[in-house]
Amino acid sequence: MAAAIPSPLAVSSRSCLLPRLFCHTRPHNWKRIILPFPTDSPPLRRAALGVFAHARRGFSFQEDDYASPSDLKFVPPLKIVEYPDPRLRARNKRINTFDENLKKLADEMFDVMYKTDGIGLSAPQVGMNIQLMVFNPAGERGEGEEIVLVNPVVQKATKKTLLCNEGCLSFPGIFADVERPASVKIDARDIMGARFRFNLSKLPARVFQHEFDHLQGILFVDRMTKDVLDSIRSELKALEKKYEDLTEKPSPEKIDDYKQSKQLVGFARA
Repeated sequence: MAAAIPSPLAVSSRSCLLPRLFCHTRPHNWKRIILPFPTDSPPLRRAALGVFAHARRGFSFQEDDYASPSDLKFVPPLKIVEYPDPRLRARNKRINTFDENLKKLADEMFDVMYKTDGIGLSAPQVGMNIQLMVFNPAGERGEGEEIVLVNPVVQKATKKTLLCNEGCLSFPGIFADVERPASVKIDARDIMGARFRFNLSKLPARVFQHEFDHLQGILFVDRMTKDVLDSIRSELKALEKKYEDLTEKPSPEKIDDYKQSKQLVGFARA
């Protein structure tokens, strides 16, 4: 997720603005990547196995739908995958191998996130179709805290929603208003494979939801109203043309063919 810029549509009693952020680099300290920011959760506890939740238009998973060792292989440096690359819509497999390679992958994801002024990044955004995300709401290494979430699941989302201005690293230069639940309850694994459960609200909740959508093959344009989508139509068409020029293939999706039956808000049970 990219840091956002002010939008006239975002100035309302239910709005929030994500700050523009900058970055520098320093080595990661994996020992401190546990729970990265204050939440309203009770002390961490192991999550009971239960019914998985997924965003509407997302994927349901089979128990054997796990990433193979080849799915986790990567060659640095990672590069951001831009709309309308089909990898952004592909199924993302769950992870059951927690090793040094996974840590290196997360580390590389942080590097590309900071270099592109991001505050969150999901694995499919770097061409890796697996259930992995990294984020730091502060947007700067050495500020705030870093978090790695593996196989995240939304257990509950509040009915209260907020309208916020969002950007996305896979949609460079595009910022628009998106409505999302104000807080969410999450189950996930950390980089070592340990299960935990916690609640997120405010900016961390929004960053998480944006990245979680990516893991379901959902893009932030899917959650925009028609008016908001129309306001960025020309920018989306420019990205589609860029993809066609680079790949010499037709765009796998086009904004002019986009049919939105209902704006996506919230999450649904699997």
